[in-house]
Amino acid sequence: MKNLVISSSDIEIFSEPKQYKQQLLSLIANAQRRIYITSLYVQDDDAGREILHALYKAKETTPTLDINIFVDYHRGQRGLIGEKESLGNRALYLELAEQYDQKVAIYGIAVKRKELFGVLHLKGMVFDDELFYTGASINDVYMHQGNRYRLDRYYQIDSAALSNRFCQYLRNTFVDSNLAPLLNEHDLPTPIQQKQNILALKALLKKSTYPMCSVRSEKHSGVIDNPITITPLIGFGRRRNRLNKVVRQTIKNSQKN
Repeated sequence: MKNLVISSSDIEIFSEPKQYKQQLLSLIANAQRRIYITSLYVQDDDAGREILHALYKAKETTPTLDINIFVDYHRGQRGLIGEKESLGNRALYLELAEQYDQKVAIYGIAVKRKELFGVLHLKGMVFDDELFYTGASINDVYMHQGNRYRLDRYYQIDSAALSNRFCQYLRNTFVDSNLAPLLNEHDLPTPIQQKQNILALKALLKKSTYPMCSVRSEKHSGVIDNPITITPLIGFGRRRNRLNKVVRQTIKNSQKN
């Protein structure tokens, strides 16, 4: 586990769901090299469609743009609770894959065999060297598209080292391992194959860590003004869970609040 030190000026904080949506669209439109998005789900609704169309349009504008989306395997294949049985959000993913000539990869991550027992809650979106950190998913409510909204946190962090580390983790764990099927392709693993994938992925996640990167996190040599330390952590499993360990230690060390 290695800390990253950045300047306080490298973090921009947004406070409203509508700002989250507008900034996400802006980051998509201006990306030149890579877009890596993790989200519990990208919903088949107005906001979800708008974001997905924006991603495909960005790929049209910049064909070399590397675009990868990571959503929960179970949530990616159903709509909201109470909706009639269907392909769920995956129907939208397949529709857009056929509509556009460009390829955008949408991976389904299954951390458990059943959604009831656990889903993908990895947080972060990378646009070139900017990491947009939020717990918000992509749908009408999280983006305040209508009367209702759900508030989350929205931090944009300018750090090549942090962005590289996050993207490398996603590639190593979900892409290069071949343990996360593409939800916007018609063929999915059989139930037996998917069971084997989940067992292998769980074993991989239990020992996975964010990789070390040689890229310096600070943009300027010398002393950093108002330094902030960032420690990337993975939390998975009941034993040797680094995130849980740090949370418990932080609570134990607290003196005032």
